[in-house]
Amino acid sequence: MRRSFLVLMLVGGLLVACAGQATTPPQSGAPASAAPAASPPASTPLAAATLAPSAPPAPTEPPSATPTAEFAPFRLTGTGNEVVKVTNIPPYDSALVTVTNKGSFLVVAALDQGGELLQVLVNKHGNFTGTDLLISDGMAVAFARYATAFEIQSDGAWTIVVKPTTAARKWNPTTKLSGRGDDVVLVRPPSSGVTTLLLTHDGLHNFEVKAYPMSTKYALIVNAVGHYYATNDLPDGTVILTVEADGVWSVTPE
Repeated sequence: MRRSFLVLMLVGGLLVACAGQATTPPQSGAPASAAPAASPPASTPLAAATLAPSAPPAPTEPPSATPTAEFAPFRLTGTGNEVVKVTNIPPYDSALVTVTNKGSFLVVAALDQGGELLQVLVNKHGNFTGTDLLISDGMAVAFARYATAFEIQSDGAWTIVVKPTTAARKWNPTTKLSGRGDDVVLVRPPSSGVTTLLLTHDGLHNFEVKAYPMSTKYALIVNAVGHYYATNDLPDGTVILTVEADGVWSVTPE
């Protein structure tokens, strides 16, 4: 019941933001030894617990958000290992996090208000550019957890751009969708009934596709490694689709 309520909250927020529109295994852990910590960021760092590169994947709760005013997008930049506080994301809101890294490895994690691990957003080798979904956790204020900082482990220069979830590109599930690398899309209109999709991937590493329906936690549609070509069903009422990939991918209704 709690999970269902959370997802309904998300759907309410996204539909309000879109009013007036047409209704339309992580990779292997990063190396054990990270580059030396860079000088502290401009904002005050948390005295936070460090994140091992082999941290577990993101929570399986659906994204939760309240129908509040959208926050202004913002950008963070740095080099090497840093922990950066963020106050721009309203509590309990989900968000789009686009990360670019130039280096041999990258781990980006969201920390909650107590400095504890909330979600691993990125855990990759080599140069990386992709967009992932930041998920808040909880409903009651007394027990809710939400992102208040990012912890970055990298041996290169990185950039993080954070936007409201409503800034994601829209996809009508009756049309073809394609992309490259990690991405988040809003399903407009939400899927209805039985929707069969042909999914392809030409990368060499993880290919993971998740659907977030309105009435349950996410459904893992694909969890594969390397090239992929198969049909899968999209759950009824899906409002968000997330993709983790290292190559070109496509989603085509059949």
